[in-house]
Amino acid sequence: MGHVLNAISRSIPTSTYLFPDALTDDGFMKVHSSECFQLRASFVVGDLAAWNGIKRCRRAMHMDHYAGNNFYLHMLAECGAGQPSFITLGPFPNVIGLALGHKAVSWTPDEDTRHGKGLLTSLFGEDMGKTSRSALPNVGTGR
Repeated sequence: MGHVLNAISRSIPTSTYLFPDALTDDGFMKVHSSECFQLRASFVVGDLAAWNGIKRCRRAMHMDHYAGNNFYLHMLAECGAGQPSFITLGPFPNVIGLALGHKAVSWTPDEDTRHGKGLLTSLFGEDMGKTSRSALPNVGTGR
């Protein structure tokens, strides 16, 4: 008790090799909601993409799914299957859930800060989230 752990970081993209016009002032790739950027057949996901929200693994995997789908649709269109109808990302609200010993703490825009033993199970299940689904919002999917 009585200890404070500061965990502050800022992602620094390794994008110096890319076209300067395609980057934000912070070095992230400018993308559309279909995850395309300037070059129609190029897709950007994860920490390199200039998209709102906290840079976290779940978000990157969600972006990967969308980009893979959209790239596949793009390839079909190149083979004559017509104009692709890309799926698009919605906004990613900032949310976080942390396990702290036998309790958890979370923050969402709708519920503010919550904590407790019951929250640990609802966020991480019985195995720290290895097989269970998180209770945090499934952001960006419209579900």
